[in-house]
Amino acid sequence: MNPVPMDRERVRNLALSSSYVKHGVADIPAFLHALEALLDATSPHGPVDMRYATRAIAWRVHG
Repeated sequence: MNPVPMDRERVRNLALSSSYVKHGVADIPAFLHALEALLDATSPHGPVDMRYATRAIAWRVHG
């Protein structure tokens, strides 16, 4: 896992840039309110670590 520390603004911007939020959330203000409540409950004093895992799949193509 690769932790990436993110402040609230970065978490919010990441969420808003996701297509499933843009096209799948009917009430964006309520979504952002719930996101703020989640951050208040889990990380009230600083950034959160978003943990990313990178997987690579490779193969050779013969032409």
